[in-house]
Amino acid sequence: MKKSVNVNVDFLFGVVMTVICVALLINAGGMRAEVRLMPAGALIVMLITSVGILFKSAFAKIETGVSGADLMKGVALPGGITFAAVFLIPWLGFYLAVFALTLASLLLQDKLSAEKTNPVFKRILWYVIFSLLVTALMYAVFNITFNLRTPRGFLGF
Repeated sequence: MKKSVNVNVDFLFGVVMTVICVALLINAGGMRAEVRLMPAGALIVMLITSVGILFKSAFAKIETGVSGADLMKGVALPGGITFAAVFLIPWLGFYLAVFALTLASLLLQDKLSAEKTNPVFKRILWYVIFSLLVTALMYAVFNITFNLRTPRGFLGF
């Protein structure tokens, strides 16, 4: 029999992602300035998204009857997605990895979220659009504004 706890899983997800982003930003502080800009920019966008999830969930109703396994999903999966991004960037390239990481984070948040007012297709479509916008923003910041080279993957971008 599963033990249940009263917790807002979205809030936990937001806390974990915020802590991961802050820790990685602190770690990026030791890099040279010209190298630090790209990962710091990606982490700042992730941090803004995480804090947004955190604030949104702070005002949501607390979900009752959440199992320890569901609680672990709120901790282990965001960390796993972020850890996977480290390996995806050299293989996929920076922009495809940013798209995949953003989309995976949004899909995970949707899966763990108790509040689903829109149909699945519409939610996924918005997640893809948002992920494309984040990727375009990264391109605009790094390639156009700062003229920085980003890691290229097997597709060449």
